[in-house]
Amino acid sequence: SLSLKCGGAESGVFPFLPHCTLLYNISDMSEKINDSSEKLMEILLYKCVDKFRESTGKSQDDVTRESSTLHQPSMQLVLLLLLIPTSFYYFAYPKHADNGKGFGCVISLILLENTIALQQLHAAVTATFPQDERQSNFVPHMSLVYAPETKATWLQQYTTRDLECHKQVLLKPLCAKYLSLWSTKGQVHEWYRVCRVQL
Repeated sequence: SLSLKCGGAESGVFPFLPHCTLLYNISDMSEKINDSSEKLMEILLYKCVDKFRESTGKSQDDVTRESSTLHQPSMQLVLLLLLIPTSFYYFAYPKHADNGKGFGCVISLILLENTIALQQLHAAVTATFPQDERQSNFVPHMSLVYAPETKATWLQQYTTRDLECHKQVLLKPLCAKYLSLWSTKGQVHEWYRVCRVQL
């Protein structure tokens, strides 16, 4: 995997679940996340999903009927939120970025098309949770690896050259299935999912 190519655990590089980040470093949230607040966070995620459904004009019954028409089990709003990869991108994220909250790493990522559905979900999330560090600057993407800055030259070449050779395979649409809240304090291997709900 790409994490192993970048040195693996010995170099502080760990694999993680594929995801599209909607909000970054939400202000004052880290202090609110504990065992007793997980249910509250789950309720907030459900509020996001409800707002998303309202913005799309689709009720759960509508989606269930559409799934049945396609001879598929009800997947709630999975059919409405397609993640469409557009290109690969290399991104340096030093410690001093975002007012000293940068990860101190270099990142290989896949840029996603900012579809209307994705914009609607992002709007639902920003209307429910406190403002994040990036505020309105939403660039949908899926990170592939967070590598040490010492790997900058290699990872930039790998992203712009090697991955491009496989874009027909790697840049295929994906369906988003869940909306989740994560604690990203510490290193990548210390991150954990607080809760998630199905879209």
